[in-house]
Amino acid sequence: MPTTDRDRLVEMLAARHPCIAINTFEEEHALDVIRQAAMEGRRDLLVWDCVNGLRDGLMKDSVAIADTTHPAGGLARAEKHLRGDAIFCFLDLGEHLEKDPVVRRMFRDTVDRVHRDGGSLVLVDHQEGPPLVRALASHHELTYPGEEELRKIVRETVFHHHRNRKPLRVGLKESELDSLVNNLRGLTRRQARQAVLDCVATDQKLDVADIQNVLRHKKRSLAAGGLLEYVEAPTSMEEIGGLARLKGWLLMRENALGDAAVAYGLLPPRGLLLLGVQGAGKSLAAKAVATAWQRPLL
Repeated sequence: MPTTDRDRLVEMLAARHPCIAINTFEEEHALDVIRQAAMEGRRDLLVWDCVNGLRDGLMKDSVAIADTTHPAGGLARAEKHLRGDAIFCFLDLGEHLEKDPVVRRMFRDTVDRVHRDGGSLVLVDHQEGPPLVRALASHHELTYPGEEELRKIVRETVFHHHRNRKPLRVGLKESELDSLVNNLRGLTRRQARQAVLDCVATDQKLDVADIQNVLRHKKRSLAAGGLLEYVEAPTSMEEIGGLARLKGWLLMRENALGDAAVAYGLLPPRGLLLLGVQGAGKSLAAKAVATAWQRPLL
């Protein structure tokens, strides 16, 4: 089973999907995944945007093909490319498809041509495409960064800041780094980098206090989305009366989500259901759980 964004895209390209849509705000990550997949399959890659036109996507600072900045021109040139199995990546094509019937016609023709010749047209956009794209394209969803990638992002961001901006002092134990990385889960790669930079910008150090600073950054990011609410959780279990079984359960499993538990083969708890009448302390207990396990409460 393919496990990474690149592996899944390689599988789709090998299956000769003529049109693939990727909806994401992380355009650079999407382009990197497409480049890796193109090199894996030893296929040409041409990338189009309305500023530069159509250009070689595997060469840095490649010269754009003349008269291809208009989307119809870019699609027409892609249709005439010599290698039939090439990958053509178009950025932000959706709005042009909605507004221009010529672009829609060229898009249909290009999809038909790459389908016949074994190529692929990959659309990268920050929003879902118009009905024509939804009808013709297979959707490829990029995943959020996992724990290992987030750990790499933290280290690379700190190293880059230390080397190119100002020297930093890192004062995190391995377990504290684990907590900081866990608190970055659910953020995009760009948001995770910015969260780390926000932490080190004022005092030029990354320490245990930044575990909570990362949560504050996540709170702002989530508020912008409007779907989830971040809840501050400075509540201790000692503030809750009774619930002895809950407290015992939490104490027994407080390390169940760590790397050591995974290595040992323990399955993490799936969840916890708090049920009771209004005012019984369910919200207070949820805050205490988040505090005890150093996890964000959403």
